[in-house]
Amino acid sequence: MTGPEFFAEGDLDDIAALEGVCDSGRAVSAAHAAHLLGLARFTRRRLSRILETTVDTPEAQEHAWRNLVAETACALIMGEGQARNQIDLAWALTSQLTATLDGLAVGRITLEQAKVIVDQAATVPEEARAEFESRLLKAAEVLSPRRLRDAAKRLRERLHPESIEVRHRKAREERSVWVDAELDGMAVIHHVVAAHDARAILDAVENTVERVHRAGDTRSIPALRSDVLRDFVLRGETSPAGVPDVVPTVMVTIPVETLIGLDDRPADLSGYGAIDAETARRLAAKAPSFARLFVDPIDGSPLALGREKYRPTADMRRLLVLGDETCRFPQCGRPAMYCELDHTEAWVDGGRTDLDNLAALCSRHHHIKHEDGWSVEQLEGGVLRWVSPLGRVYETTPQAAFDAEHFGAEERPPLATLLDERPYFVEVPLDPPPPPLVSFDEYALALCGAPPGAVFVAGTA
Repeated sequence: MTGPEFFAEGDLDDIAALEGVCDSGRAVSAAHAAHLLGLARFTRRRLSRILETTVDTPEAQEHAWRNLVAETACALIMGEGQARNQIDLAWALTSQLTATLDGLAVGRITLEQAKVIVDQAATVPEEARAEFESRLLKAAEVLSPRRLRDAAKRLRERLHPESIEVRHRKAREERSVWVDAELDGMAVIHHVVAAHDARAILDAVENTVERVHRAGDTRSIPALRSDVLRDFVLRGETSPAGVPDVVPTVMVTIPVETLIGLDDRPADLSGYGAIDAETARRLAAKAPSFARLFVDPIDGSPLALGREKYRPTADMRRLLVLGDETCRFPQCGRPAMYCELDHTEAWVDGGRTDLDNLAALCSRHHHIKHEDGWSVEQLEGGVLRWVSPLGRVYETTPQAAFDAEHFGAEERPPLATLLDERPYFVEVPLDPPPPPLVSFDEYALALCGAPPGAVFVAGTA
């Protein structure tokens, strides 16, 4: 819009204007649904007509499909690859995931969210697909496409009948590196690698970037990440001159029973999701230390400081990173391990340095909270209720509680409950004896029925 047309909207109430944007967004979703439904109908009709004139053989089907894609691409003024993707999407939504198409038609979800559901459902066995779709559609009402994709991966792990060990071994065979050319002399490198290796690489990059930035480097953070990774690979530099070396770290939450080999339940790689038991135990064997997540730390350091100290302890940070998983601002997906710990009720306003008054916020959203008119309060169960400058309310939930509500996953007991009620352990005969990897405490923890996820492992890469 330009000139008078644009300024004619200037007297609209801001809240009403935003509601108008939301309404038009729903209309766009409905238009996408109508387009895909029409495309699916045309596809079926055209394929039938073409095949009516020839013998139905695999070769004839391939020729018919090629003809269809070319016709569609020319009519819609797009490349044949893009046309093929649209036809595949339309076909999936009208034949397998009709509830997703219905959600798109009424504006409950966006086209990007529908694509996520289709992409992730493609690898879910047919018998589990209806439940997968139903649960993801509910989650899509509050999650951005990126967050929805992460949630879909977690739900897929719960519903997939094939063990994660088998799937991981197959997936490892696909690891690779390739380059896509970009404009203006730039390119993108893709590196397909095991998730724990990827997290370790990113952790090494992020920690080096932080140290270089603090030393006064004026490059942007994204540019620093790129340059640091380049220097790692091309020059073998783990840190620039004058900057201390860093040791990359991955954080894994492992059920004790998995750790000592009593079962093979998946572990959780912070910032990624489920990993297989074999990989988790291999990482644990390299870990310099263990910390029991749901009991008081061995060194007795406090987990509630009240008004005594502003800065949380290392143990408090570890618990919050594992509990929050990501920045707790609506739709932000930055891993909590790279975030700051914010006092929900500000320290200057009397806020306490306690677990139920702390949350992970990335630097950007930490500033938004304190400087840009947003307000937040922490409710029971770690739920954060945000209120925007226009009065719109958004709630964010810790990942474990979200998965329990939307996916039926087993929810960990609240941290406050577990920390206030120290578990009572009965000494039992060690038969069989504990493996050398773990201490008596961890072994007894498993035998006494400690909750899954009761051991936190910090493993260096």
